[in-house]
Amino acid sequence: MKTFRAAKICSVLFISLVSIKSIQSQNIESQIDKLISKTYIENGPGIAILIAKNGIPLYKKSFGKSNIELNSNVNTESVFQIGSLTKQFTATAILMLEEKGKLKLTDNITKYLPDYPTNGNNITIHNLLNHTSGIRGRTPISDSKLMAIDMKVEQLIEYIKKQPLKFNSGEQFSYSNSGYILLGRIIEIVTGNSYEEFIENYIFKKVKMNDSKYGNNKEIIKNRASGYQFNGKDYINATYMSMTLPYASGSILSTVDDLLKWQNALNSGMLIKQSNFMKATNGSVLNNGQKIPYGYGWYKRKINNSTAIAHGGTTSGFMSNSIYLKKENVYIIALTNCYCKKNKDIQKITYEIASLFTQNTSETDIEKVQLSNNELRKWIGTYRLANNTSISIELINNNLYGYSTKKENIKHKLIPLSKNDFIFENKKFSFYFTISREGEKQVKMSSGNRTLLGVQTK
Repeated sequence: MKTFRAAKICSVLFISLVSIKSIQSQNIESQIDKLISKTYIENGPGIAILIAKNGIPLYKKSFGKSNIELNSNVNTESVFQIGSLTKQFTATAILMLEEKGKLKLTDNITKYLPDYPTNGNNITIHNLLNHTSGIRGRTPISDSKLMAIDMKVEQLIEYIKKQPLKFNSGEQFSYSNSGYILLGRIIEIVTGNSYEEFIENYIFKKVKMNDSKYGNNKEIIKNRASGYQFNGKDYINATYMSMTLPYASGSILSTVDDLLKWQNALNSGMLIKQSNFMKATNGSVLNNGQKIPYGYGWYKRKINNSTAIAHGGTTSGFMSNSIYLKKENVYIIALTNCYCKKNKDIQKITYEIASLFTQNTSETDIEKVQLSNNELRKWIGTYRLANNTSISIELINNNLYGYSTKKENIKHKLIPLSKNDFIFENKKFSFYFTISREGEKQVKMSSGNRTLLGVQTK
């Protein structure tokens, strides 16, 4: 297929602001162009992408079609569903209310939702924020029979309440859209505003995010992109989804420019204190003290040994991903109107772009811990992953190494960050090892927001 040259609508590159070892800024722009254009072709769904350093755009371009049927191009003003990037707004709203003394993160959710069945668990607002509540993530979006039906938040909660808890609060991490729906309702109860009103009045207006909206299928929204899917052969219109269903877990629409304003507002302390922003972006811990990479609306990641905070999102027909590199003060935001994980992996693209802005620092720059051989031996074995591949972990010269069972000659050292957390040296993969109640050894292998679960087979 013929590749598409980036739309010339808005392309900004301040070369003097970028300094990355021996790579010239002009080459970075061409590398990014090449990386994106080979994936987002002229006549297919598109992407808008913005890269900023020190809060100022370095690169802002668009590729592909906003509406294939009308033959209209994506531009950098195109409005996309951002999916779970919405969780950043919900978490920030909760922290804003905490700073005003309207609630406490340690509050049991039954203080605001008195009839929620916690089964005696002390499920707190903190547990909802960092996905450790034990509340299952299944919502009406997961049910094809309900996906197109408008629902009120009370109906969403009734659906969630019928599902048994997955584990006791604080014992595990399990990503849950349901938890963020409950947070949205708590915001409404505490403020007397609808979730939509609070986000639009106290965040969008304050930050001047003039092109951002709470999702609505019926409203006419200028520059709204149409959503698509890929059926293996062709692009098709995305399955209809009522925008009432994602609610506080994923219903916001936005643009790349507005999301840069959002990141700049967070960095400057406009919305919440820097101490709270650090709390939201620095991961958190389980009841037993084990670290998890999720804080409140952000994952903490390593990219070439640089610290990044990131999150992605998906809805029917749309995907998004944001990465902020703390040390480099670089923000990357990409929005696409195609729910196409296999042939348009927006997370992979943004992580590859982020790697251009980070340095491969030495192992000594990593905040690692020293573990005994007995602590390391605990995780030796072969783990069968959810994608039907396997990875083996072995101990060599007092270090753990991991490798695919299909490529046994390519081994990467695992650097310990805690007794359970490891990363590949100079790689973006992280590993989180646990032992289930039944004594089964498990691993979560993550790259960006993609996670593969594995169980030890031998």
